[in-house]
Amino acid sequence: MRSGKIKKIILIILLPICICILTLLIEFFIGFGIFNSLQYENKKSEYYTPENWKRVKPTDRYIYLESLNSQYELLGKDSSSIIELMGVPDNKDYYNSNKYRYLVKHDSWWGPLYFEIYFHDDIVYDYKLEEDG
Repeated sequence: MRSGKIKKIILIILLPICICILTLLIEFFIGFGIFNSLQYENKKSEYYTPENWKRVKPTDRYIYLESLNSQYELLGKDSSSIIELMGVPDNKDYYNSNKYRYLVKHDSWWGPLYFEIYFHDDIVYDYKLEEDG
């Protein structure tokens, strides 16, 4: 009889503590994710030029994506035009691939972020940002 009361007391004490800890962990991870995404979104966009793109560290290229997208129509370009515009892709087997990958950001929490360009018959048909998964 006594051990049943002790279990109830322990449950009554531990359950709220566990719920509080779980809530704090969830808030921390959600808050950290929101902060990280705001940090990316609030970073000032820089004016894209092929020289600027090639000059900056690959992990800082994301600052040029907005300008690149507004200045150049990538859809319909051939692979040699993309290499002329953006340099050699970061994926080593790009010449045997229908996809070029350019590293644009690397975050210690989320990992690498790539700007991927997709080809069909050597013509760009799509592009997007993709996390390395």
